[in-house]
Amino acid sequence: MPSKYIPHPKSKMTSEERKQQQKASWIKRRLGVKWLISTRRAHLKSKYGITPEQYDQMLKDHDGVCAICKQHETASRAGKIKLLSVDHSHTTKQIRGLLCDNCNKALGNMHENIERLKNAIEYLSKYQQEN
Repeated sequence: MPSKYIPHPKSKMTSEERKQQQKASWIKRRLGVKWLISTRRAHLKSKYGITPEQYDQMLKDHDGVCAICKQHETASRAGKIKLLSVDHSHTTKQIRGLLCDNCNKALGNMHENIERLKNAIEYLSKYQQEN
């Protein structure tokens, strides 16, 4: 009698989950750039209401750099430099511009609070004058 497949005890995926993961991986490899473009298009449209062409125009308007620090993006994911983030008001959903990962996180960590940001500037200025 043939033995039944028994997954490794440390494996967290069922055979069905493994099949789905392999299929998704195959689809990504097969579709490649087309898949990435359609995913990017869907993400920009659903999250920010803009097209990739509008994003590209914003990037051109920003000269390809962050609206705050005026630097190119340096953060990477899976070995590739990330695109600048679309900065938007979480209250009004209005798009403000494109930010690098560091500046986007800095605004988020300060809860987009102008008083906190002013206090941070004051704090840094105080200690910069001592040096």
